[in-house]
Amino acid sequence: MMVPMHPLELSLLLHQALETRAGRLLELTGPDDWWESIEALHDARVASRRLRAVLRLLDPGLYPGLKRQQKRLEDFTEILGTVRELDVHNQILEELGPELPGPHGWAALEHVLERVDTRRSKARKRLPARIKELELAKIAILLPAPEMPYPFHALEPHEAAWALLKPHTEAIGDLVPEQQREENPTALHQLRIHAKKLRYTLEILSPVFIREPQAPLKELRALQTVLGDHHDFAVLESDLQALQEGLEHRARRVLSEGLQEILHHLSQERATHYDRFREIADLYAPPGFSRELHRRLGLPGDPA
Repeated sequence: MMVPMHPLELSLLLHQALETRAGRLLELTGPDDWWESIEALHDARVASRRLRAVLRLLDPGLYPGLKRQQKRLEDFTEILGTVRELDVHNQILEELGPELPGPHGWAALEHVLERVDTRRSKARKRLPARIKELELAKIAILLPAPEMPYPFHALEPHEAAWALLKPHTEAIGDLVPEQQREENPTALHQLRIHAKKLRYTLEILSPVFIREPQAPLKELRALQTVLGDHHDFAVLESDLQALQEGLEHRARRVLSEGLQEILHHLSQERATHYDRFREIADLYAPPGFSRELHRRLGLPGDPA
């Protein structure tokens, strides 16, 4: 999305958000071996996503090298996301043990846990070198306040802010009705991404709005959470389906049958999270979602 020249007030707000969020990420990743802590990994990943949300809103003409720093942060988030996903899959599988009815399921669970643990160990072993290669500290090149050329964009700050929110409100409105009718894990993941981006953008721009966006932020967080849980189970289920088919093809009967038991439980959990999504999805369905959000932020006029 091409970002237009913002009004002066909004440009200053975005730069303040850049300073705050870049500072937070650099603080988290400053200590030696910070990545050895699971909590630190999670915090740094969240901080990188929040900073990326700011960078998406900046005017590239004011920040030389912006795209390079966006790619640096995207790679950083992806690296940490791989480790996080394996940690979550390990937790899901460990909690699944008591639900399995017999020895075939337990044998398959041990096999899968060993497989996940091996992948986790490899990912964590590669992590320090990959992080160091990114030279994350170079994002500080964006911190000096840019020169603001005159004239600025003629829009009022709230109009410019709404223009930044609108693509995500429209994308959510487009995706929700179809996903209410039929479950599509890929499309639901895209919906989660737009909900996350809309939430982060609302947080950044909150000083511009007449009304504080606490309630919409809480609702978007709930949507993001239920879709995140659905995504975790859907990805693990897909991975284990491929593994089960391979075991079946090689006539590994005990493990194959045990995996079917595991897949049955994963499918049930995924369906539960999908049902929860459908319970709250009406809040985000068109035609009212975009207009209602505009009203709840206290913005004048009709959303364009």
